Amino acid sequence: MVFLRKVMFHASAVFAITASVCGASADQAVVAQDAMLPEKPIVVIIPSYNNSQWYQKNIDSIVTQKYGNFHVIYLDDCSPDGTGQLVENYIKERHLENKVTLIRNTVRRGALANIYSAVHMCDDMTIIITIDGDDWVKHENVLARVNQEYTHNGAWMTYGHYECFPGGTSEPQKEMKPVIVNYNMFREWDWITSHLRTFYAWLFKKIKLEDFLFEGNFFDVTWDMAFMFPMLEMSGEQAKPIPDILYVYNCANPINDFKIKLIRQIHCDKLIRSMSKYSRLKNVPAEVGAPIKNSALGIIFSEGCPEKLEACLSSLKTKLHGKNLEGLVAVYRAHDSGQEKQYRELRAQFSSVSFLHTTAQTLKPLLCELLKKVQTDYVFFAHDGLVLVDSV
Repeated sequence: MVFLRKVMFHASAVFAITASVCGASADQAVVAQDAMLPEKPIVVIIPSYNNSQWYQKNIDSIVTQKYGNFHVIYLDDCSPDGTGQLVENYIKERHLENKVTLIRNTVRRGALANIYSAVHMCDDMTIIITIDGDDWVKHENVLARVNQEYTHNGAWMTYGHYECFPGGTSEPQKEMKPVIVNYNMFREWDWITSHLRTFYAWLFKKIKLEDFLFEGNFFDVTWDMAFMFPMLEMSGEQAKPIPDILYVYNCANPINDFKIKLIRQIHCDKLIRSMSKYSRLKNVPAEVGAPIKNSALGIIFSEGCPEKLEACLSSLKTKLHGKNLEGLVAVYRAHDSGQEKQYRELRAQFSSVSFLHTTAQTLKPLLCELLKKVQTDYVFFAHDGLVLVDSV
């Protein structure tokens, strides 16, 4: 049974994998031989934008898998072509509510931002598979084949190669030479760790948020490099290639990045390769799989309004409950000495709240330094105009 943080569901009955070796491809035959393998939980994450033409083929390729212990998180990125509504209708028509969670963004966030959010909804030991919304998997035993790699070979992540649509062409998978793995030279080597991309959720969560960002936002191109390189570096020999073609890459989509953002792709490729490398992990970290406290820190901003801040903090003190609230920080800016005195009085009145004075010039570095020191799972931000009227 797969469990998502914040989004929980019951997996449907486990399908028995009874592939017939006769007439099957080599990878399907291997899966058939391992039909009784325990099924590790798998979550398929599908970031999607303007895929009204492809959504059905994409979803069908997953929900028809001969594998029981999986769930789909489909993220429609505010598509103007109606993809979100089409997918919502399709889920209802096919009665897929227990298998597919649909998230419809009200603003466009980009594929990497969506993947980041979805992975952090999943338990650490969940196997994540990413599939673009205009692509699909090759056959009904893909999830079972991925499960083999994690069960038999101790994979922390896998990569492969793909077949192009239309035409059905594919290139032979390039070998990852031992010297590349041993000396952590993935960023200096050819880009060969492409679809089908899979990994444990805990491994992805080890990547620093700032390494996903470019110009203040998540990378909008070459974003797979932004998470594959760090995970390869942390995994080393636990990054396993799958030689079978499991993925179909849709070259017919006119909005593919390589068609409309090639120059930006080249630039971001170089930038990601130049980033600091991650160190090899010898073992699965001890904290992986540990109970999550979901602790939170609140940061309240106040500029020249000590009266508003007092009302805000008073309401939070009486209405905000929860044993996992680690604390509140008031970041304030006074316009004159009178306001500064009022803020100091609030500091004495609300002794459990940390007060940090700032200016227009120091706000950004102060906030960055504060966030670096945060040990909680979540941070929430608010301004002093917030007044809670009901208990939370």
